[in-house]
Amino acid sequence: MPPALSQRDQHMSPGADRHGRPENLHAVLDAACLRAGYPSGARLIRHFANAVYLLDAVPVVARIGYGPGVVDKARTAISVTRWLLDQGFPATAPTELPSGEDQPLVLGPADTPTVVSFWHYYAQPEHTGWPDTGILGRLAAALHQVPDHPPSLPQYQPLRTLTSTVQAPAARQALTDDEHTWLTRRIKELRDEYDGLQFPLGHGLIHADLYTGNLLWNAGPHRAVLGDWDSVSIGPLEIDLIPTYAETRFGVDPATVDAFTHAYGHDLRHWPGYDTLYNIRELSTLTALIRLAPGNPRLRGELAHRLNTLSRADRSTRWQGQ
Repeated sequence: MPPALSQRDQHMSPGADRHGRPENLHAVLDAACLRAGYPSGARLIRHFANAVYLLDAVPVVARIGYGPGVVDKARTAISVTRWLLDQGFPATAPTELPSGEDQPLVLGPADTPTVVSFWHYYAQPEHTGWPDTGILGRLAAALHQVPDHPPSLPQYQPLRTLTSTVQAPAARQALTDDEHTWLTRRIKELRDEYDGLQFPLGHGLIHADLYTGNLLWNAGPHRAVLGDWDSVSIGPLEIDLIPTYAETRFGVDPATVDAFTHAYGHDLRHWPGYDTLYNIRELSTLTALIRLAPGNPRLRGELAHRLNTLSRADRSTRWQGQ
């Protein structure tokens, strides 16, 4: 999903959030650290789809999730990454909690739960930048070649999280009536188009949010590890290829797409379903913006900008955030 926010954008509404966002993320983190057996005290790394903190004293990364389906997503992410690590795939690794509790930790009321999971920290070299799309392409190919998959994985559903976000009453705080009407109609159009696609690469285990922002350099035997497994599912393998094509919207050099396709061994651009998946990917980037925009004027402006370009079928105008 979209990349990290700057410090000025890491804003939380002071009252109850109808998207299920906790009133006080620091209090949630302190309670989770107490249960986990970790020392309290952390600094915010980013806050977009999740709030991500670094516990400097350990060091361990804590991810705080909220919103529809968050408990199942976190449990699936933990189980899948442990399974992938057993297969030798370079996924980010959840920690074993000092308290002995199982991950993830679920806090808050049952109707609006908050989930905290703890992960190994991968220190990133200074002045290096993200791992490149060639590395991403090779990891995508390796993931798609992993034999079998864990049981009980969800089936991929296009725009599922965006649909629930738009349908929530709180979406009216971020969207005008015209924007809401257009977005609701556009979601249906794209889901209908998706249902008519044929997928030549077949179905299997997919990350479903595979882009360079979810790669981390690693000092171990693998140069890079793949993180953020909240969307992992069973679905068409093409789903994991399309995000790299859409990164050019954020100013990424188009040549990096060629590096990705060469490393993976397949290019989607001549496939009839390319435009549909491309449009689905771009529309999905609105989800976190809708949740955060009511308390952040800059993000509200970016949300309006993206909606304007999408409604005009304009793929050339740059978006902010990456």
